[in-house]
Amino acid sequence: MQRTDPAELHVCRGGDVPAMGWLSAVDFEAAKIKPVRNRWALNGRPEGGIAVSPLVNDPREAPETTWSQWVTEETPGTRDPDRDGRVQVVTLADDARVLVIDSYADLLATAAAFPPPPGLLEADLGVDATQDPGASLVAAFLSRTADQGFDYEAMSTRFDALWVTPAALAETRHSEPSLNTWDVETVLLLGPSAVGSATT
Repeated sequence: MQRTDPAELHVCRGGDVPAMGWLSAVDFEAAKIKPVRNRWALNGRPEGGIAVSPLVNDPREAPETTWSQWVTEETPGTRDPDRDGRVQVVTLADDARVLVIDSYADLLATAAAFPPPPGLLEADLGVDATQDPGASLVAAFLSRTADQGFDYEAMSTRFDALWVTPAALAETRHSEPSLNTWDVETVLLLGPSAVGSATT
């Protein structure tokens, strides 16, 4: 795949992103957002950062998000207020640099600009797939069933957040590559500079 210049990607400012919510029993503190680190994962996400999702009601009421609703509806009986906490309102900094995936074309461009580093799966499995035929088969199967992810560490040097929109989810649910494991619209905060304010 030919690499894409990050300057050509779909980008907006944090002030263009609506208020989001974070479901947690821990108070939100921007300073405690851990730096993103590349890893292999079935959902294509990195370690670190914080994922927030859109509010679905007036935040002056008990706020809910698309993610908190998804948890309630898709996994009934599993949401525990003592464990899962409450939705806290998070607003992005007006000047935050936000990378947007709003279409299949955006996904391809982002994947070309920030391809995942090779060997993440093997490193996480602790094997050399080139030397172990069984590990090679496992790696091939897992690679086909997982979202490929991106080089989030490189992404975080250019952007403060990644916004995956509903349009992108609808268009890429069964594509190759796909965003199949991003269950709802999400803004992945790549570091503290993404955050303008938070209501805990």
